[in-house]
Parts: sequence; C-alpha cells; structure tokens
Amino acid sequence: MRISNKQVYLMIQRNIDRPKTNFLGLHEKLSSGRDINRFSDNPYGAGQVEKIRAQLSKIEQYQRNIESGLAVLNQTESAQDRVESQLIRAKELAVTGASSAKNSSDRIAIAEEVNQILENVLSISNLKFRDTYLFAGVNTTEKPYTELRDANGDITAVTFNADSSGEIRHEVADGTYVTVNTPGSNMFNLKNGPIAALIELRDDLLSNDIPAIRSSHDKVGDAFDNVLNEHIKIGSKTARISRQSEQYSTLTVDLTAYLSKIQDADIAELAVQLGMNEVVQRAAVGAASRIVQTNLVDLLT
Repeated sequence: MRISNKQVYLMIQRNIDRPKTNFLGLHEKLSSGRDINRFSDNPYGAGQVEKIRAQLSKIEQYQRNIESGLAVLNQTESAQDRVESQLIRAKELAVTGASSAKNSSDRIAIAEEVNQILENVLSISNLKFRDTYLFAGVNTTEKPYTELRDANGDITAVTFNADSSGEIRHEVADGTYVTVNTPGSNMFNLKNGPIAALIELRDDLLSNDIPAIRSSHDKVGDAFDNVLNEHIKIGSKTARISRQSEQYSTLTVDLTAYLSKIQDADIAELAVQLGMNEVVQRAAVGAASRIVQTNLVDLLT
C-alpha cells in the first residue's frame, strides 16, 4: 500500500502536536498545583472533590453558627453570674434584716443596699451585646424592661416592653438546632422573679416587718434557684456545642487532607514528565525533519 506525501505530513503533524498538547496539560497542573483542574481530567476524582468541598463549606457555616452562639452563651453566663451574686447578697441582707438585734433604722440602711441590688439586676435584665438585648427574646433591638419609679426615684414596678419569651436557635448540624439565648421571661419573671422579690424585700425592710422580711428571704431564694437552673441549662448548651465545634475542627483537618490527596499534584513527578515530554517533542521534530528531507530527495529523483 502506497502512503502519499500528504498522509506522511499529517502523521508528522500529529506526532509533533501530541507533545505540545501534553506540555500544556502538564504546565496547567504545575501552575495550579492541582492534578484535577476540570472534570475531564478525572471525572470520578472531580466528583469526590466537589462533594468534599460542599461538606467543608457546610461545616464552615456550622462553625460560624457555633461561634456566634457561643459568644451569646458566654455573655449570658456572665450576666447570670452577676445576678446570682447579687441575689446571694440580698439573701444575706434579708437574714440580717430579720434579726431581732436590728432596729428600724438598721433596716432602712439595709433596704438602701437592697435597692442598689435591685438597680443592678434591672440593669442586667436590659444588658446589650453587639447592639442587641440579651434577654429580649426575639425582639433583640427593643429594650425588654422598663421600670416605674416613685417620687424618690425608687423602682416600684417593672413592665415588659415586648414579648421576651422568644427563642433564638442556631443550626449546628443537619437538622439540629440549639437555642442560644435565655428568654427574659424565663430568668426575670416579673411575678416571682428576682426583680419582684427584691422590690418586696426592700419594702418589707422599710416597713420594719420581720415576718414579711423572712418571707421575702424565701422568695429571693426561689428566684436565685430559678436563675441557677437557667444557668445550668446555658452551661450544658455551651459544653455541647463546644464539643461539636471540636469535632468539626478534627473533621475539617481530615477532609482537607483527603481533598489534598485527591486533587493536589505531585510537583516533582510533573517536572520529570515535563522534561520527558520536551525530549519526546524534540525527537519528533528531529525525526520529522529527516523524513521530510528524504521525501524531497525521492521526489526530485
């Protein structure tokens, strides 16, 4: 079978172009540092890469949710610590005020300290974090509690400005949500919570009513127990999502390592292949030049 000159030239062209194509592919992998730059490079591997990236992206979002939630939980715990310490002091003052060794003047002085504790607790109930109110439920931009004062400027009652019972939930895993706030209605119940108990204790001290002071002491204790229970819930949530965050950190390291194993290029091996490809191309060009010269001589003779 006779091979025409045109067929020879086409074959030579393909043999010269093949190393060029390989060169471009190798160069792209070297410049990107990745063995897979498009699905055609490795369809199965590219599919795995996309799945891992999607999983890492989801974990990153969960980590942001956890970080934001932990910030709120930590601020809430700090506030609860402060309320608890204030209530412990109020209980001590109630015991002192109920003592028969104290007179009415002593109880007025004790009532003044209770009044300052009341002011502090009210301030905590309206505590802001990152321009949002911690204990306002879902109405985080609206001050949750407003006080009513008498002619002397003392607090006589406190009212809700809005519903503070709402819960703010963050998704920390697929379909798993954690309430990161403590609704104000849970912690500052205006009927029998710390504010109401402190107002009653102060007024009983001012009235010099020892049996009532003892009753108020118990109410302050009940309010303390309620705050403590909410504190325990917050502590449990903090521990739970902190463990979840640690698991995500470990998983991120593992997935990143697996992703690197799939898609990252072996630079040393690529450099060797690039060198070999260059040798092949030069050889193809050299062989082509000799073939072309031979064909010209045959044509002339």
